[in-house]
Amino acid sequence: MLAHFLQVAEPWLSHYGYAALLGAMFLEGIGIPAPGLTFLLASAWLASRGQMLMAAVAGAALAGYVAGCQLAFLIGRTGGRRLLLRIGLLNRHRLRRLRRLFARWGAPLLVVAPFIDATRQYGALVAGTADTQWHRFTLLNLTGVVLWIGFWCSATDLLGHDIDPVLRLAHRSAPWLLGAVVVAILALLARRFVYPHSE
Repeated sequence: MLAHFLQVAEPWLSHYGYAALLGAMFLEGIGIPAPGLTFLLASAWLASRGQMLMAAVAGAALAGYVAGCQLAFLIGRTGGRRLLLRIGLLNRHRLRRLRRLFARWGAPLLVVAPFIDATRQYGALVAGTADTQWHRFTLLNLTGVVLWIGFWCSATDLLGHDIDPVLRLAHRSAPWLLGAVVVAILALLARRFVYPHSE
């Protein structure tokens, strides 16, 4: 899977650099179908090979995605429900389900939203339509995005092409299983940084 992601993203990254990553993440944050994760993983892999700077990759990804989410939230607040239905991104049934999810699990859902397909693309829009407070959305969204970008940058840097099984699991698994894997790997990464000589 990583090889495919590199094939898609590397020409854009070679030509436009960090701007390509920022743009892809911005579009995905708004809710426009864009290969944000593809560009993030390809950029992190190139950074692990010294062709990009990891801090700049994380910064561009964070700036692009958070800016897109802020715009999506604003759109959601100012007529997003009608927009989602009109352009056919969601039907009434799916929109009601998402709004119920946000009403019941708002805070945890906003934190884990970047890790889950569909919620990642439309979470900010739906949060806006669900009348979430802006400062609450911003804090929770930023927390989730920092964890998501940090996880994929660190995992790609540590695992390289061996990240493919994690990608397949992320693509096929139920959200709760993906969450468990994310927590386990974050705990492993934290342990390696806190106790680097314990093994």
